[in-house]
Amino acid sequence: MLPGFHLGARSHPARLLVVVALVAAGCTFEQRPDRAAENDEDEDGVPVVSAEDSVQAVREAFLEAMEAGDLAGALSLVDRDAVVVDPFSETPRHEASLGEVFLEVLGAYGTEIRMSPTGSQVTVLGDHAVAVTDYELQWWGEEEWERAGSLVETLVLARGEEGWRIHHLHRSVPGSVGEERRGGPR
Repeated sequence: MLPGFHLGARSHPARLLVVVALVAAGCTFEQRPDRAAENDEDEDGVPVVSAEDSVQAVREAFLEAMEAGDLAGALSLVDRDAVVVDPFSETPRHEASLGEVFLEVLGAYGTEIRMSPTGSQVTVLGDHAVAVTDYELQWWGEEEWERAGSLVETLVLARGEEGWRIHHLHRSVPGSVGEERRGGPR
């Protein structure tokens, strides 16, 4: 308590006003920043990653594994019962194992085709997510890579105990590109 200031029932209103002014001058009424949100950490300092970022990370890791020819890495991100539709696999998924389908696709990466992402959109719906990615597609020509069009990839992922896993993968290439390269529509 300040000397000479008594805030009892008979206090002088001017004294009360001075105390309130001193307290108010020391206070700021602006909202304090949420340090956890700024640093993407929870209150315990553990990094927080959004579901969208987690799905993007799985999508990117899958593409990197396929580009590197890492079959085990790619398969580790895909549910064992996944549905796969890929124009670079001639074997329907229901007639082959997931590994056999991906081996066919891997055979085309780096030697016949190259895909460069041009945009991606992720939508998370609880424990399920859809990621749609557009790619620029290139074929190996006579002596260099040639632009061949575009490819659209749709992934449906589910979140489980092991994290996000791909349950459905569908890639489509506009008709003329696939027809020229594969000898007609399929």
